[in-house]
Amino acid sequence: MTRFYSKAIIALTISIFTTFISLGNSPENLQKAWDAFNRNQRTEARELFVKASASASTKAEANLGLAMLAWSEENNQKAFGFIEKFYESAENPFPYLYALWSTGMMFNGFSNKKTDYQLKFLQKISQDKRLNGTMKAMIDEAMGNHYENANKAQQAAIEYAKIGAIENWQVLGTFENTSGSGFNKDFGALAHPESYIFKNKVNANVTWFKPPVERSDKWFNFTYNFIHDNSIMYAQTFLQSSDNQEVIMRSGCSGSMKIWVNDVLITNEIIERNCDLDVYNNTVKLQKGYNRILVQIGESEAGRANFLIRMTDKEGNLVQGLSSTATLQAYTKATPYDSVTIPFFAEDFFINKVKSEPNSLLNYILLAETYLRNDKAYESRKFLKKARELAPESTFLSGVMIEAYSREQNQTELTKEGEFIKNKDPESYWGIQMAVNEAMKKEDYAETELLLEKIKKAYGVSRYTEFTELGILAKQQKYDEMMKLSEKLYKAYPDSPETVNLAYVIEKDVRKNPKAANAVLNKFIENNYHDKTIIELANIHFNNGEKEEGIQKF
Repeated sequence: MTRFYSKAIIALTISIFTTFISLGNSPENLQKAWDAFNRNQRTEARELFVKASASASTKAEANLGLAMLAWSEENNQKAFGFIEKFYESAENPFPYLYALWSTGMMFNGFSNKKTDYQLKFLQKISQDKRLNGTMKAMIDEAMGNHYENANKAQQAAIEYAKIGAIENWQVLGTFENTSGSGFNKDFGALAHPESYIFKNKVNANVTWFKPPVERSDKWFNFTYNFIHDNSIMYAQTFLQSSDNQEVIMRSGCSGSMKIWVNDVLITNEIIERNCDLDVYNNTVKLQKGYNRILVQIGESEAGRANFLIRMTDKEGNLVQGLSSTATLQAYTKATPYDSVTIPFFAEDFFINKVKSEPNSLLNYILLAETYLRNDKAYESRKFLKKARELAPESTFLSGVMIEAYSREQNQTELTKEGEFIKNKDPESYWGIQMAVNEAMKKEDYAETELLLEKIKKAYGVSRYTEFTELGILAKQQKYDEMMKLSEKLYKAYPDSPETVNLAYVIEKDVRKNPKAANAVLNKFIENNYHDKTIIELANIHFNNGEKEEGIQKF
């Protein structure tokens, strides 16, 4: 045996042995990482998650842990990077992506303009063959939201059309629904699809009518047509099918909701929620020809009144060959039948994970986030309380519980969780942030500045620290420093309405340069759609006697 081959074999043996040791310890590293995470030992947890991420068997979950740590320290871009790594290594990433979609780990809300790296990720996962129809529709919606907020209406319309929402509705309303009292009342809408004269909640004559406009994102919004408070409202359309077929009707809404198909009640949700698309899923039988779809939305506490309905196959893919019209069409009333309720995929996934892995805090958190996303605060809180038994010291869990209590408007329990964070984990990002906010409320700006330095030293400069510094300068009336920081923030966040408004005010009121001030607003709306900015520009033109230019802005 030559010396070269001898060295190669030794190196290979060492490599295999090292890999074996690494793989052998990886589940242990992962468990130790979660134990440290649950005790708020973030430095130790991070080191252990990094070790666990080196093994194929624990890489995916370890990256989720790293994403949660980054998010808890207000480093959303870093958290997103770990989510991307999780996606690359997970066998079934989509329930997890659904749960975290609107958190700071991913898109930090729904209707917003995306960063370049967020857009690339959306485009990447849209090509994944594992993608179900609901997630595909979510991606289409997110892309549409991006282009709409980027003031690219035509591209937004293309993306929104891919969602496949049923369109072309007549509407009827409004009827009494104080404290949800109208949910099970018969106001005549089911019996009269024709141009019948109804009596509304103030005893005025009303009938079906087609709204002149509908929302661009394909959610049908009753607030475009009615004062929706404490009201029952109806919408109907006539859906044409080329064949008799059984499909899945997937719907989401704000408010309580009933849906009839050919006068058979299919969906019946009395609890008012502001939820996402495809949350309520039921089998329906479409008849060849026209099918009447009747929707009832009730508002008494949701604050909104809208819905979106899609017809799909079992995988959530759109049923092809359907078309709708708001014009009254002849249809055959269906004989009552049993519709099967299909569990929502992400909820079903994590419910099963909790059952199979009852000692995993991660599963409880992700199930809770899934519920919170669809305004199911009670269900979320129920599982978070079980999670608290697993991790009695966890302040990350307190952050999720605060969101749940906020949804329920339970200020007492929300305050308790905030106090728990301050007392149990005062050096955490959230702990220091709460101290900063309290100092600001007390107008103790010296203490606020000390705490801001503390949070910057421990966790770095962030949008929060910069805008808080700006607020301190404003309270202290240090206008020269405030103006310098405002200009700095405008350069750092040119797509932020807040920084744009500051730059506009500086040019308009401080420098007395209306031309430069208007240029700030015009530059902003070149790549951003923002109602208030457009209205401000339009009013400037009107005040200058430039009627046509003002109308053009609208």
